[in-house]
Amino acid sequence: MKKIILTILFILLLMPIEADAAQKTANQKSNAAAVKEIKAVLDEYVQYENAKDLEGIKKLHADDYMTVDAMPKKVYIDIVDKTWQKYNDIKQELKIKNIDVRGDYAIVEVTEYLDGTTTEVIDDKNVEGTLTSVSNIVYYMQKVKNKWKFVSDYVVDEQTTLAFEKAKNLDIKFTSPSRVLAGKDYVATFNVKGIPRDSFVVATIGQEKIIYPHKNAEEVYRKVPQDGILERVFKSNKDNLNEYIVVTYCITKPVLTKTKQIETLLTGVGYIINRVNVVPENKFITITENDKKETKI
Repeated sequence: MKKIILTILFILLLMPIEADAAQKTANQKSNAAAVKEIKAVLDEYVQYENAKDLEGIKKLHADDYMTVDAMPKKVYIDIVDKTWQKYNDIKQELKIKNIDVRGDYAIVEVTEYLDGTTTEVIDDKNVEGTLTSVSNIVYYMQKVKNKWKFVSDYVVDEQTTLAFEKAKNLDIKFTSPSRVLAGKDYVATFNVKGIPRDSFVVATIGQEKIIYPHKNAEEVYRKVPQDGILERVFKSNKDNLNEYIVVTYCITKPVLTKTKQIETLLTGVGYIINRVNVVPENKFITITENDKKETKI
């Protein structure tokens, strides 16, 4: 009789463990299926981007999609369309770093690469420029009517470069913090090497709030010192807006004309854009004198 009772108790103790194990296995299978579905959606996304299929891009984003910069789906789609018009051969690659599925929601970490060309008129001639962009992004996705869709994003960091003519040959580093507190000072540093001996570089570093329509920063050009380093200090905004830090640089070469006059010839132009995420100031936190005192144990 005791053996029967012990056997029954042992079975009862095992049942929750086996049930938990079975549930865990079911969840793993469900998550594996969801990951496969999400990867298929990301493949679609890249295909639509490279095919310039605006309707395809629209259907992958939820109607209430909102970017990290508080731009709704309509504005996002308009930005994509205008980018394609300016860089009609732009191509995208996407590297998946992690997919975390939580029921009908998912957090997807990726690195995106963009490459393209455009043509602009510089000194009365058409010149081709080369665009490159690298960004680390977190996509927030939700399963809506059995289809995974983008609902929001967070751009961790991003740098975009556009270079024309001899600007393509320079060794350049442009650094700034990817995240700052609102109302705090930070430094942007432009470092250039490989300037031709017969030329010099002038540059301007500006600060732009990420808004729509876009507004360019005021340009104040300065000659880059002999050490190739130009810096500028900025104070982040308190308007709950993220920012772009933009450097525009020009390679110039003095030439002697037939009339013995010295003219400055523009031999290259470049732009680099860094994203700066601004952590907003929380005005609803109150610290009392009692909170400031250390608690003695």
